[in-house]
Amino acid sequence: MTPDVAAGAQGTAVEGLLAGNAGLLFVIGVGLTSLAVLLFLLLLLSRRQQRRDLREVVLAVESLRTGRAARPAELDPRSPFVVLADAVNRLGQELTARGAEAEGRREGLRALEDVAHDLALMTTDGDFDIRSLSAGAAVLLGWDEDEVLGRPASMVFDEAAWKDLLPKLGRKSLREHGVEARSVLLRRDGTKFHGSVKVRLRGGPVGEARGYLIVVKNVDAEVRLEEELRGSEARYRALVEGIPEAVVVLRGGKIAFLNPVMAAMLGGRPESLVGARLRDLVATRDVMVLEEHLSRLERCRPGERQDLHVTLVPADGRGGPDVKLSLATAIVDGEPAVVGAASDETVARRLGAELRENESRLDAVLEATTDGVVSLADLPGGSVVRMTNRAFLDLFGLREAQVLGATEPELLRLLRERGQGAEDVAAFLARAARGTRR
Repeated sequence: MTPDVAAGAQGTAVEGLLAGNAGLLFVIGVGLTSLAVLLFLLLLLSRRQQRRDLREVVLAVESLRTGRAARPAELDPRSPFVVLADAVNRLGQELTARGAEAEGRREGLRALEDVAHDLALMTTDGDFDIRSLSAGAAVLLGWDEDEVLGRPASMVFDEAAWKDLLPKLGRKSLREHGVEARSVLLRRDGTKFHGSVKVRLRGGPVGEARGYLIVVKNVDAEVRLEEELRGSEARYRALVEGIPEAVVVLRGGKIAFLNPVMAAMLGGRPESLVGARLRDLVATRDVMVLEEHLSRLERCRPGERQDLHVTLVPADGRGGPDVKLSLATAIVDGEPAVVGAASDETVARRLGAELRENESRLDAVLEATTDGVVSLADLPGGSVVRMTNRAFLDLFGLREAQVLGATEPELLRLLRERGQGAEDVAAFLARAARGTRR
């Protein structure tokens, strides 16, 4: 083969190889271009799906913002936004439940406003300008809601009463517990009434106060009753302090009130004895009896009575009077109490002791004498034997049980049955005048 022919063959082979490589490169280029186009199309589709998913989530959030029924966000489980959609859906469900609960409370409040016509409910802003008025407030105050919206709450209060209430509204206790007070309020027609006023803070965003809730209840009837009760108590105290008997009022065994007569028995002034325990002002031997009576009475209904005898021991420790203490349960100043009336029996007890001593001496004299003695006393039912001695019984052969307490006819019969000497005594007694006989 000549060199020219060999060179030509080699050139032909190279051209064939180049042609084959060019075809391969074309195929590779077309493939890469198709892949790029496919990736681009997939990217466009993915972005479009993401936009649809985002739009679905935005619509769900927008439904929550507008307060309409929660619209759930429905996404493909493979979407990268499915976690966000689930969170929005759970938030919607929780807000729906809370909204239903709040609506139930609002319905309850509206029902309360409809039936509680003796209650006035007002809401105000932070400056105490009225923002709402309940139906009960319109009835109680005479104002319609449209007439008072935006006006200061002070317009429904007496001027002096509002000035008294203002300092309480500035205290820390308003934020923690609210304020409760008695106040005087004004109706639209200018008439006044007493009201029980309660003021509470209304919470706002992030714990901020956004206004106040004011609740007013008409308590005119209670105020009148309290005034009548105070007047009655004043008259009662004046009466008790003016009577000559000693009177004491006890609560829990302690002196709540006593008049000057009782204070004098206890050796002190009324104001210094209030609060003292009565058990500390009686003799030691009487403490248990007094405690037992007081404990029993404190469990009884008003009107129960008990009497006991005690010896008072004044605060200075000197001997006090012997008294009869009549105790009774009662309602004093609107609360249960035990009222006691004390009567001084010191003189009566002393006279009784002297009488018993004299009787003992007389009994001794009668028993010592040899003369027979019998004594009759006149009673409404006739004369009866009150006293005799051993000599009289032995003289006529009688027993003490037969004679003591016997009526005059019975005594005469017994004597006549005993013979001549006894008959003479019976005849003497029959002729004697009525009264004590010897």
